[in-house]
Amino acid sequence: MCAAVLLLSVAVRLLYFQDMRGEVLHEQSLATNLVYNYEEEKQRMFNDGGLLFPSKPVDPSDARMLFHPPGYSILLVAIYGNDTPDRYYAALRLLQILFAALADVFILLIAAQLFPLAIAFIAGVIAAISPHLAYHSLWLSPDTLYILPILAAIYLFIRAYKRPRLVTVVSAGAMLGLSCWLRSNALLLAPFLVLVIAVLFERGKRLSYSAALVCAMAIVISPITIRNWVVFHRFVPVTLASGVLLVEGIGEYDAEGRLGMAAYDQGVCIKDAEWHGRRDYRKSLWVPDGIDRDYSRVARALAVLRANPTWAVSVMIQRMAFMVRYNDFRTTALTSRTSRAPSVSWTPSFGHNTEVPSGIQPISSITAEDWMSSPISQKAAGSLANDGQEVVLSGSGRADETLLLSTPSSLKKHTDYILKISAELEEGEAAIEAKSTDQRVTLGREVLLKAPEPSAINSKEPGSIERQSEPPPTPGHAIPVVEIPFASGHQTATGVAISYHARQASKTSIKLGRTELFELGPTPYQWTRPPRAVIRALQQNLFKTSYMRLLIVTGIMLLALAGQWRTLLIVLAVPVYYLLSHAPFGIDYRYTLPMHYFLFICAAAALYCTGMSGARLTKYLKRTVTNI
Repeated sequence: MCAAVLLLSVAVRLLYFQDMRGEVLHEQSLATNLVYNYEEEKQRMFNDGGLLFPSKPVDPSDARMLFHPPGYSILLVAIYGNDTPDRYYAALRLLQILFAALADVFILLIAAQLFPLAIAFIAGVIAAISPHLAYHSLWLSPDTLYILPILAAIYLFIRAYKRPRLVTVVSAGAMLGLSCWLRSNALLLAPFLVLVIAVLFERGKRLSYSAALVCAMAIVISPITIRNWVVFHRFVPVTLASGVLLVEGIGEYDAEGRLGMAAYDQGVCIKDAEWHGRRDYRKSLWVPDGIDRDYSRVARALAVLRANPTWAVSVMIQRMAFMVRYNDFRTTALTSRTSRAPSVSWTPSFGHNTEVPSGIQPISSITAEDWMSSPISQKAAGSLANDGQEVVLSGSGRADETLLLSTPSSLKKHTDYILKISAELEEGEAAIEAKSTDQRVTLGREVLLKAPEPSAINSKEPGSIERQSEPPPTPGHAIPVVEIPFASGHQTATGVAISYHARQASKTSIKLGRTELFELGPTPYQWTRPPRAVIRALQQNLFKTSYMRLLIVTGIMLLALAGQWRTLLIVLAVPVYYLLSHAPFGIDYRYTLPMHYFLFICAAAALYCTGMSGARLTKYLKRTVTNI
């Protein structure tokens, strides 16, 4: 069973790796650009010759070293040293795939300690084919790597419960501490499990086992805490970001801005400058006075929550509901969009080199005049520029609303193409998409974001290191070319769509030049189509919010009705911890991935009971008919 789950998990993630090839190759995609912050720390470690303590004096007001734990950067040093990683970061991604597959095996082992093997196997299969777990395992971040130590800790915790041994409890605490070297989300999980120990373990061992669990975790993370104290002379257990996340957690649900908080990093910088009367605070979240500023953010955010307790409770409930969302393809609130994950494609995705071979002519092209003759949204307007060589489109609308759609170009089925379009964003945010003629299928997509002002930061997650923005374009400069690789699949035609991408209604302006479509040849790996069809069907029919929530709740109710309260307490310990500890903060869905492994056990129990009930009912009906 373990081998089957391991192979299935690796296979699903390799299919995602193939589907995401264009995104993986793109240096500014979310699947790749999160690693750059860790790359900078890796380079600092290599230059200093020390993995933890810097050999050179550090400015105490520069808190960038406290963005995240050092574990992921140390891993980069171990894999790549001072070498430049390949474009794919192939070794790192393969390691993350392996860790994710082992996590699926561990959830099988955890469930096997508490339930029949059939339930354990179903839980392992659900985790292996989960689109959210598979998709995020390919992002270059520690968000899935730190899950395996947590699952190992819970496995050891269950073993200690069934056969009490102090060394097993200590090992569980050490695993929780190890997870904090990668992400600090489980920092309070050991103290939370003390409450579980108080219920599960016999009276004479509760105190010693609780102390062993917490102390083991504290000892493992203590090198980071000591480093922070020595370098910054402040007590920071692991990382520093609570203030940013609290402020953004309030701002996300305060659309009218009446509470004076900000929803994004750039807004937090602006608020810092207003609160402290320091204009230089607008440039970065963490420089200067990063530690003091984050403590101040915590104080201000808590003051807002205390002054609005009813609103705060309602927001926490909404965020808890967000944390247990899965795929919904209907229109949802913008704050819930990160809970979506793509399913495995029916057909293989783009598999060629992204460079167009010399000598290949475009099979179709769109000029500025062609753009002007294409259907334009009633909320937008277009005009020719640069002697008719370019088109300037501008308008305002809601996210994902189409601004402009070109006339369709013919495609061959199961063939790779590259769309090259001269495009430059002048205001707002926009997305360029290669879509099917009915606009229901997006074959390829590129999002254009306006470069930040020098006083702002360009980040993809709280605390990201700011990167230098490009200088503003000069009049008459050449429009940059955007390349969008895609595979046609079953589609026989495609149109180029320009759409709004802003999180809320805003003005967008984009300049377009010549557009060319190149054919590269048949899409490889067509033999993967049969397994893709099976996995995609399971993903799209199982991992919907309404279905999965129903299975999870049903599983919990069945365990409760069966009187399995101790088992239920163990299974729900991690989900309850994440729901309670993360609800006050502004979070991305990927921060909550560990809790879903345990929720999948509940779903597996519901599926198992449903299957057994159906089998027994069928057997009973068959016996009844035979007797008649």
